[in-house]
Amino acid sequence: MAMKKKRAKKRRLFTKQKKQITISVEKIQALIDRVGMSNLSDEDKDFIRIAIEMLEDLNIAIDEKRLQLKILKDALYGNQSETSEKTLKNPPVQEKKKTRKKRESGKNGADAYKGAKHISISHPELKPGDLCPMCLKGKVCRRKKPSRLIRITGNTPLSATVYECEYLRCSLCEAFFKAEPPDDIAPDKYDERSKAMIVILKYGSGFPFYRLEKLQDMFEVPMSDSTQWDRVKEVARPCTNIFEELICRSALANLYYADDTGVKILNPGSRLLDTKNKESPKRKGLYTSAILCEVGDVKIALYFSGNRYAGENLDGVLGKRPDNLEKPLCMSDGSSNNEPKDAEIIDVKCNVHARRYFVKLIHLFPDECTYVIKALAEVYKNDKVTKDRNMTPRGRLLYHKEHSTEIMDDLKSYLENLFSDKKVEPNSSLGKAIKYMLKRWEKLTRFLHIEGVPLDNNICEQMIKRAVLHRKNSMFYKTRYGAYVGDMMMSIIHTCYLNRINPFNYLVALQENEERVAANPSDWLPWNYESNLPAKPIDLQMAPQ
Repeated sequence: MAMKKKRAKKRRLFTKQKKQITISVEKIQALIDRVGMSNLSDEDKDFIRIAIEMLEDLNIAIDEKRLQLKILKDALYGNQSETSEKTLKNPPVQEKKKTRKKRESGKNGADAYKGAKHISISHPELKPGDLCPMCLKGKVCRRKKPSRLIRITGNTPLSATVYECEYLRCSLCEAFFKAEPPDDIAPDKYDERSKAMIVILKYGSGFPFYRLEKLQDMFEVPMSDSTQWDRVKEVARPCTNIFEELICRSALANLYYADDTGVKILNPGSRLLDTKNKESPKRKGLYTSAILCEVGDVKIALYFSGNRYAGENLDGVLGKRPDNLEKPLCMSDGSSNNEPKDAEIIDVKCNVHARRYFVKLIHLFPDECTYVIKALAEVYKNDKVTKDRNMTPRGRLLYHKEHSTEIMDDLKSYLENLFSDKKVEPNSSLGKAIKYMLKRWEKLTRFLHIEGVPLDNNICEQMIKRAVLHRKNSMFYKTRYGAYVGDMMMSIIHTCYLNRINPFNYLVALQENEERVAANPSDWLPWNYESNLPAKPIDLQMAPQ
């Protein structure tokens, strides 16, 4: 037992990390100057100077390796929050948050349950205008808001009903007599709601077929994975016209966001690029491109899987754009893969991607990185003011010109002085972060000169998480057609999400009106389909919100 304690103590002493000591460039230079003025021989002075410079280079190399290990750790276990409050040791003073208006009990009040079934219950004895039974003088009146009670029930994702129709046979003439099922029972085994639920679980929540199969087996309502895929293909028929219409509508947008993530297709077949073109690269990598478009007040989400980059897929969308429209804005990160090559655009870059390099380096260069992060925090604070005041694009531009121009100019001067004063080595990790920002400075600061330019690409990063969620759970697509169906369903579901439309109700409506959708898909887009529903209302009280 004592031997184990000694080994554990030695292990703790061995693994205990010493406090890191950071020495500035000025202190190192001052030490070299003092050595030069000392009484040592010239040979000793040169030896000490070389040794100090070697230690300085070694320290830089160690910092670079430490940074690479941190990046690897973040990739494996997830990185910490990049907010200023958690990144900076002394975060900026925040204004006191306003107290929220007291809501009904629970996290979500009754107003949040828009997809629930609402039942009105009248008082059994009184009605508005009756005499008060207490004072017998006043008259009772209805309050603006009724007293509301929420009752939440549970159900399986897919439910089933077995209709046992009595079957009779004559014992003499052997004639058969079968009871007919109710008239409201459709001849198909699977109704529109079950198909819509499978699609939303798979492509909206990342719930793979095999997992739903096991869940349904637990509830004794079996649904095999192959059967689920057959139902998804049936939903894909009316959705194909909608997807093509969304692509055509997105060509009219004034602002695009674009980004890429990896995808795996087991049998991709022929490449999506034109192999006859010699200049076209023969890529083996496969990607899912996320393109978000803003057409007026409407947001459209598009997913494309294949070996095209986001910029090449964006070229395909912009190829349908009318010539009389102005050049659109295109927001992306610093990668050239996200920039269209054929279409004319106003290229805009993401400030969060530029900021992220300094967030990763703050433990190595605290003073320089803190200055950059605080400066950008002030710009985002100004942008929040424009959102809180619901400013127009023109008002937002003028506000940023007045309050953010000086901040960004000072930041640019500060970064340039770090190089001119030789305080930062250009080839160091901090130097690369500064060069990344200065190289794209004009595109990063276009929000100071053009109306409607966003600060970052965060909304597209959030959009691409839907494809990442599907990839993490289902891992791959089997064929290119399966990838196309996945892109189509995710595009429709996320477009509904962005425009506050219930995707379940929408998919059910598309299936029930398949012929009308095929005849005129422009009347059945997520934001206008309700006005084209038939006179008889569709009962979707079981639809999830």
